[in-house]
Amino acid sequence: MSHKVYDGHGRWRNKHVTFHMSEEEAEELNRAVAVSGLTKQDYLISRVLERDITVIPNSRVYKLLLEQMQSVVSELKDAIENNKDIDPYLKETAYLMVDILNQMKGITKNE
Repeated sequence: MSHKVYDGHGRWRNKHVTFHMSEEEAEELNRAVAVSGLTKQDYLISRVLERDITVIPNSRVYKLLLEQMQSVVSELKDAIENNKDIDPYLKETAYLMVDILNQMKGITKNE
């Protein structure tokens, strides 16, 4: 039986959900979590329940976003210089980061 965990918002979280991912999917998930500024648990719950993920800009989120951007840019440069196909997971991460930056600037997806 699972032990109960109180989350501080009046909820007891005692249900475990597990699943398997490929290495590439796990890497994409970790990047998305890092740039969101959320915990992995909060990020996954929000995505599964189709809730909007609002990134609240602060120095921690900015640093994480900058580190992820540097990694993505490096991988994109490598792919371009070596005439490789760009990994679709890398593309998704790049699009996610652009969306987050636009949200931080107040630009919606439709603009």
